[in-house]
Amino acid sequence: MRNRSNASLPAVYASSGSGWHRQGAQPGPLEVFELNYLHYHDTLELGLCLSGQGICRIEDAETPFTAGDVQVIFPFQRHLSKSTGGETSRWYWLNLDPEALISCWNPGAAPAVEELLHRQMGLYGILKPSEYPYLAEMITRIIRADAAADPLPEHRTDYLASSLYLLLLELYRVSLPLPKLQLRPGRRFSALRPALNAIDAALSSGEDCSVAGLAQLCGMSEASFRRNFHAGVGQSPGDYIAFCRLRRAQNQLVFTDRSVLEIALSVGFGDPSGLYRCFRSRCGLSPQEYRRMFRT
Repeated sequence: MRNRSNASLPAVYASSGSGWHRQGAQPGPLEVFELNYLHYHDTLELGLCLSGQGICRIEDAETPFTAGDVQVIFPFQRHLSKSTGGETSRWYWLNLDPEALISCWNPGAAPAVEELLHRQMGLYGILKPSEYPYLAEMITRIIRADAAADPLPEHRTDYLASSLYLLLLELYRVSLPLPKLQLRPGRRFSALRPALNAIDAALSSGEDCSVAGLAQLCGMSEASFRRNFHAGVGQSPGDYIAFCRLRRAQNQLVFTDRSVLEIALSVGFGDPSGLYRCFRSRCGLSPQEYRRMFRT
């Protein structure tokens, strides 16, 4: 049963690359900073809860999860998950591009996959094995096959792609009586993709990026870019970049022992004072207080 929540949270586009992409080579704890923002991908996300319990929010609907539950998040669905009950949940997530993967395996299936994925899906979110045993088994098999070191080494890609195709067909079957999702990005978002990719690359390298340069990548004037960016992403370019920097800094504070200075430089703040101001304004804590709170 989904509970409605009217809380307004910002959303950040999180690039997942192409093909099979693991969120961490090993199953790991649910990242604590996911409490602070919704995020969305241009890929299909499959998940398996290994332990613990919590809440998964997709758009404005919330669903509880526990160990053994699986998750289906379609492209461009804004979502977050958080642990509850005093224990950190552990998940294995897999992000993938079904159209690209299945097209390489069976080019003749590509039109059907596009139709299914973009126009025929209605079931998503947390799926409990007691309610959807076949879907839960299929998703678990795909994730465990991907995580294993050496299953079917000569036929690995065929096995995973064919399993993914069967999963999409089963999701379509179960979705027949349900309202259908609109999973295509808006034209504004598509036009902004070069800028979003450039921001992601710049943040990964600790470099800076100018609004003028981002506008040029998208073939827009700076004023037009600012309008379209806010309409497509929901934040100004400057706020979005600061938010992405904050997310990366939060990750490093909790999961590494790097100093605040090292983290500030690596995520592009330039000096610790900028990081301090961002943390105070958005989290109400200093970086050190944030690290202590989540590590304990």
